[in-house]
Amino acid sequence: MTELRNPAPTRVTFSAHTERPSRPLPTVGLSPVPGRRAREVPRRSHPPCTVSPDRHPRMPNLRRVLRAEVLRLRGEHGVGLVAPLVGAGLLALAAFAAVAVLSGLRHSAVRADGSARAAAQTAIAQIESCNATRHDYRQCTSAFILSGAGLPLGAGPGHLDVSAPNSTAYTIVATSALPGPDGLHATFAVYKDSAGMTRNCNHPGIGGCSTARSW
Repeated sequence: MTELRNPAPTRVTFSAHTERPSRPLPTVGLSPVPGRRAREVPRRSHPPCTVSPDRHPRMPNLRRVLRAEVLRLRGEHGVGLVAPLVGAGLLALAAFAAVAVLSGLRHSAVRADGSARAAAQTAIAQIESCNATRHDYRQCTSAFILSGAGLPLGAGPGHLDVSAPNSTAYTIVATSALPGPDGLHATFAVYKDSAGMTRNCNHPGIGGCSTARSW
């Protein structure tokens, strides 16, 4: 039998100057028609893509822009807005304080008027009680007899002024310790004689004084 031997492989070497077979460039267009040569369409060259800085400006930092705007508004309008608000608040507080002070003074004056009225009423009871046994009003105007009236004897604000011109007549004037809204101290006066008793006051509608200036 004949031995089959593999033939020796054929080596193909290329040198630096060996030209490799070139492939035909692809053509763009329709598929070639049999018997007609395909028409080559030249490739169009496009310019490099560049962006004009005028058409597309660089966007600024939004946070930096907002911060600058806030600082500008605070510098321009901060003092102008805060100062009127602070002034209005101080005016409102001053108005409330004034109303509270006036209201407190009014209530205090009303209480003082009530105390003067009560002192005059108590003095009438004490003098009449004393006159029931002594039958002379001049003996019933001492500080000892009128010690429970609530006001010290004397003339002026916060005092009780009692006088008896004769045995059948007496006068009582009780003055409030605090002035009223008109700046005057309320007075509650009593005059008693043989014809009867008369009462009058100078603050109508306040502290027990009627609009007819009587109590």
